[in-house]
Amino acid sequence: MASRHVPLSELVTGRYRGRLALMVAFQFLQTFGYFGFLIWAPTILVKEGFVLVHALFYVALTMILGPVGAFIGALFVERWERKWAIATLAAGIAVFGLAFAVSRSPVLIVLNGGLVTLLSNWFVAAFHPYQAEIFPTRLRATAGGFAYAWSRFGVAVSAPVIGFILMTFGVVGVFTVIAVAMLLITVIIGAFGPRTNSLALEVIAE
Repeated sequence: MASRHVPLSELVTGRYRGRLALMVAFQFLQTFGYFGFLIWAPTILVKEGFVLVHALFYVALTMILGPVGAFIGALFVERWERKWAIATLAAGIAVFGLAFAVSRSPVLIVLNGGLVTLLSNWFVAAFHPYQAEIFPTRLRATAGGFAYAWSRFGVAVSAPVIGFILMTFGVVGVFTVIAVAMLLITVIIGAFGPRTNSLALEVIAE
């Protein structure tokens, strides 16, 4: 069967515009949680009084759990309903991110930061297949590409926003913003995201 070009207007005005709006909002918000921690953690620790070398070392230790999170995600991506996995993991990132913000001992910094890293990589392993499967085949690439583009916009926006908040409200302010972004994901995916596990693509796309 010959493929046909799918205009963006079919997504914006058609029956899938709600799902497109859902994933645009999701992609914009998730960059605050994922990249907000990854990019800003060393700067935040330095601002809290840690020597740069120590700050980088602690953050490097938290990154060790990144592959573990991705591996756990691979194990559970078909076992745990992806909608609820994304919502729950986003809430976990918010909680442990705030715990990282108020941690002062190296042990707690590495522990809470490591849990943020683990959950973030598990989160990524869940949301990539989820985004693809909630759109029908003819729209999947266009919808996924358009939604994911908003994550790049989110990175561009989050950098100056987090920098301003760090200078104005401090470390807790930064992680409060990150937590709010992740909790909004919990709400919007939990409330509006369709279930997908163990369902045929044709059923999900209805």
